[in-house]
Amino acid sequence: MSVLPLLWQVGVAQQVPSWEFAHQQMGTTFRIVINASDSTGAAKAAESAFLWLDTLNAQLSDYLPESEVSQLSLRSGNQEMRVVSAPLFEVINRAQEVSYASDGAFDITIGPLSQVWRRAFRRAEFPEEDRIAEAQSRVDFRALIPVPDSQAVKLLLPNMQLDLGGIAKGFAAEKMLDRLILNGFPHSLVDAGGDIALGYPPSGKPGWRVLPLWPDEELQPIFLANTAIATSGDTYRYLEWEGQRYSHIIDPRSGFGISRQRLVTVQTGSATLADALASLVSVMGGDAFPIAERLAGDDQPLQIWLWENTPKGWILIEFSNL
Repeated sequence: MSVLPLLWQVGVAQQVPSWEFAHQQMGTTFRIVINASDSTGAAKAAESAFLWLDTLNAQLSDYLPESEVSQLSLRSGNQEMRVVSAPLFEVINRAQEVSYASDGAFDITIGPLSQVWRRAFRRAEFPEEDRIAEAQSRVDFRALIPVPDSQAVKLLLPNMQLDLGGIAKGFAAEKMLDRLILNGFPHSLVDAGGDIALGYPPSGKPGWRVLPLWPDEELQPIFLANTAIATSGDTYRYLEWEGQRYSHIIDPRSGFGISRQRLVTVQTGSATLADALASLVSVMGGDAFPIAERLAGDDQPLQIWLWENTPKGWILIEFSNL
């Protein structure tokens, strides 16, 4: 999913020092903050997490022709079952849960449409409708078949292309935090350009201080720990054509960038799910709330803040299962 740069500011003020590390990947800056006395150990743990991030990028990025997901897409339509790595298989399965629950409003087979709209954004011109229709004919989450027993995947339609942009950053942040905790640093957070996985709070604090950026509103900090929060919106990336605004966020069902300007923030227990739900709500608006509630289940807290830009200005629609 695409996120808003610099959407989050995380402030820490306590006696145990916090160490911050940054690494560029997946088109954004990943930040790790570790609250610990051991600066050397924190640096080694951050380095290990960033190395894992590089591995994930080589598996999940559709921008890299040699990536595992790109190579999988190249074999679409030939009825071949292809065994894939555990991370790719997991993220495909988790994405498919959201796709089936939303009847395709979230769909990682959206790659052909992504290519059409990326080209349109580069050229600052609206894509031809026949080009959109042709691309959309190759988008169908039901043609993506994961086989759990063999960790294999089949793509049924010719020239399909997977695009994990709506879920990969949250997945990466979640897995990186898992690695930091495994290495003995549970008081950490990972910020994937706005998709944030948060561990235990800094020493002596109720949580990590997070400042979500609401439109036309003063910043009000919230304190979070052992949870995840993600955002999606088109504040910076959109195409204006003949008086209409089209987001870089595409509705797979119509083939067009969404024209309703929304800014979405989702908090739930999993950064992977938060990322996917932020993308889904961007497409469906409030209609996605019951779907999000079912996907979160009874064991995960869920809060959604949906800002919509209307002729009368921004309005806020909230949902919570707390």
